[in-house]
Amino acid sequence: MTTRTRSRNNGNPENEELVNHIPIRDTENMFRKQHPPTFDGLGDPVDAEKWVRTIERIFAYIRCDDKEKVIYAKYQMVDEADFWWESVERTMTQAQKDTLTWEGFKEKLFEKFIPECYRQKRQNEFWNLRQEKNTVTEYDREFNRLSRYYPQLVDTDEKKADKFRKGLHPDIAISLGFEH
Repeated sequence: MTTRTRSRNNGNPENEELVNHIPIRDTENMFRKQHPPTFDGLGDPVDAEKWVRTIERIFAYIRCDDKEKVIYAKYQMVDEADFWWESVERTMTQAQKDTLTWEGFKEKLFEKFIPECYRQKRQNEFWNLRQEKNTVTEYDREFNRLSRYYPQLVDTDEKKADKFRKGLHPDIAISLGFEH
């Protein structure tokens, strides 16, 4: 793995003696090249979910490690989200900061910006999802959108197919040979 250093002196040669040489892995440059979105914490829970999903797609693409994920995500937080995270970090010990995983970071972010009541409501929507007057395509889209809130209900192909079939309009289910 290639490692190089970059001076953080803001281009000012007068600050050269204050410069920290910080190693930069290729993943940092790869991350930046993907133009990751920022997160301001001002939108609704859907905005927070979209931000996390987009950032995670970038992480998967560049294959960064857990520590880098936290660093890069923190860097993309601005305005209210940045102020919030700063306050969270003030309450953490150095050991907690050093061992913070991406999953731990996401858990804190979800608690703040995607409240449990919101997630529970989406879980209930998925549990009760039926095709009703929607087309199969519309039902399928809603099924896929809501399934992330109840992953244990669709964590195998069999469970997913069973849940989908149970929500189909009875006429369609019967025409496909499924008992309703």
